[in-house]
Amino acid sequence: MQSDPNSLVRKQFLITRSQVEKLEKLAGGVGTSATEVLRRAIDAYAPERTTTDMEAPELLNLLQSRLKEAIDTAKAASIAVGSSTGEKAS
Repeated sequence: MQSDPNSLVRKQFLITRSQVEKLEKLAGGVGTSATEVLRRAIDAYAPERTTTDMEAPELLNLLQSRLKEAIDTAKAASIAVGSSTGEKAS
């Protein structure tokens, strides 16, 4: 998902070195820029919709979706790390 360059606004944030490293690893794992990872994280964050407002089936669907995303991201990162070290992913 690429953003329209004409609708972008430049912002500057201070984050820790470990957050920068994590951000770069996440970006490399999914093959996109760190900026795009941040955009996706912001889009995924929805404080106005709390889990206490959700019914059990909706919570289970949310959990399933988030777990699948986490597994896919972990697999992609594992493949990226393995290819950079010459190892085969399991």
